[in-house]
Amino acid sequence: MFYSATLLVVFGLINDFVTCAEWSYSSPYGPSNWTTMHGNAACGLRAQSPIDIPDATNAQYDEMLVPFVVMGFEKKTNVLKLVNNGHTAQLNIIGDLKVSGGGLSGTYNTAQLHFHWGSSSNKGSEHLRNRTRYPLEMHIVNYNSKYDSLTNAAPKPDGLAVLGFWFKVVAEDNKMFAKLVNNLTKIQNADDEVDVTDVLVSDLIIPKLDKYYRYKGSLTTPPCYESVTWTMFEETIPISENQLRLFRNLKEKKPNHKIVNNFRPVQQLNGRRVSRSFKLETDGANTICSSSIVTVLLVYLLHLL
Repeated sequence: MFYSATLLVVFGLINDFVTCAEWSYSSPYGPSNWTTMHGNAACGLRAQSPIDIPDATNAQYDEMLVPFVVMGFEKKTNVLKLVNNGHTAQLNIIGDLKVSGGGLSGTYNTAQLHFHWGSSSNKGSEHLRNRTRYPLEMHIVNYNSKYDSLTNAAPKPDGLAVLGFWFKVVAEDNKMFAKLVNNLTKIQNADDEVDVTDVLVSDLIIPKLDKYYRYKGSLTTPPCYESVTWTMFEETIPISENQLRLFRNLKEKKPNHKIVNNFRPVQQLNGRRVSRSFKLETDGANTICSSSIVTVLLVYLLHLL
């Protein structure tokens, strides 16, 4: 009884972000008109997502961005539901999955993961990397554990932490992704859903969660709350064209319309800082250079004395 009631409540909360208003990725309800819809005023603010993640040399190294710790990702959970919500394929997660580390202040509960893709493999990702767009992007949505639900956390400045992953096309199927992707055939139409029992979240991500980019931003769908600590990982995940085709076959709520190009246009950075968790050789060179300058100045001052 407890699980049944919990599922009804939490699945409803998880889907609030995609059903809060009539919106889409194309006119007349597309991104350029989101701000005119009731409750979506935040879509016009100045710290919006997605953005173009700069080249690593133009992102600032931050030693506080330590590797992530994920808990429960490697365990099977009895409560995984794959849903076609008319905008994306979304895997709803009820269980003891948590994320910490990564420069986050506290622990975050994992609520769901979903995808953004294009009609072809030269587009699809929401975030760009140095002006490059990828064919698929996955978001793992986590909410701050100090709030009791995703809905309550979403409007809070420290409410959400999203882990983002870019994908690249390879010749062979990604076997680790096969179990999830093959279930897409069971949710062809909007509002279709299927229970998934043999998928581990750890199979869907990269092995090491230590190299990433960080910035503060927003939800990329209405209501566009500016409450997201964004993490985009440097390493890409492989996927085949055959597997991408299964995403592109999913249908919207509109008759005969397929879900493709479900990504928001890139937003202006507006002075926000993009940091990275990993060092470059130039970071060390700058440190050496700075130390050398200080040494020369000290020698010069001692000579004057």
